[in-house]
Formats: sequence, C-alpha cells, structure tokens
Amino acid sequence: MDRFLANQGTPPVILSASQLIAASGLLLVAVPTGGLSAPTLQTDVVVAITILGILGTGLAYVLNYRIIQDDGAVMASVVTYLLPVVAIGLGWLVLGETIGLTSLIGAIAVLAGVGISRISSSGQEPEVALTS
Repeated sequence: MDRFLANQGTPPVILSASQLIAASGLLLVAVPTGGLSAPTLQTDVVVAITILGILGTGLAYVLNYRIIQDDGAVMASVVTYLLPVVAIGLGWLVLGETIGLTSLIGAIAVLAGVGISRISSSGQEPEVALTS
C-alpha cells in the first residue's frame, strides 16, 4: 500500500473513499446472492450506522493512509498494536471495568514493543525486492 498507493500524491481522503466505495459495490453484488433478506430500517438504526461508518471506518481509513504517508507502512502497522491497549484503558475509564494482571502485563509488553520498534527504526524502511 505504501509503495503503490499512499506515496503517489493522492490525498488520504480520496484513497479511503475509493476503497470504501469499492467495498460497497462488492457488497451490492454479494448481498442479493447471499440469501439475505432486506432489513427493516428505522431512523435510529440509520443514524447509528451512518455515524459508525463515517467516524469508525471512514476516519480510521483516512488516519491510516495519513500515517502511511507520513511515517511509512511499518509504523502504520505498529499503530494497530495500540488498539487493544486503548480499549483496555477506555474500558477502565468509561465502563469501570477492572484491569487484570494479564491485561496489564500484555499492555506493558505491547507498549514496550512499540517503543522498541520506534527507537530501533532509523527512519528508513527495509528495501523489499519485488520479483515477478
């Protein structure tokens, strides 16, 4: 993605929108052939799906492409390791969940791994030979 899409000068919003539109088109083909019945849509359901689609998916794609452009594909993949740590923290902060010892050890291991990868990266990604 880094070599063929993100670093070609196309803005992250365009890349994200293109990817989501292509996926929606594939869904339009797949849903009728999958034996699924049409859902009954209510206003609150449509609003919730729209908010989740725009914020939860659309914004995440834009940020992912931005990270790829700014820091490279390796660092973009490292960012995904932080999601469980954030989820544990938000569960504790917002929902009042207790953090177990294994979750704490896992979060520390993830943070240490991200820190080590950040320190050991010299700002350059390793060259990958493409063979055909």
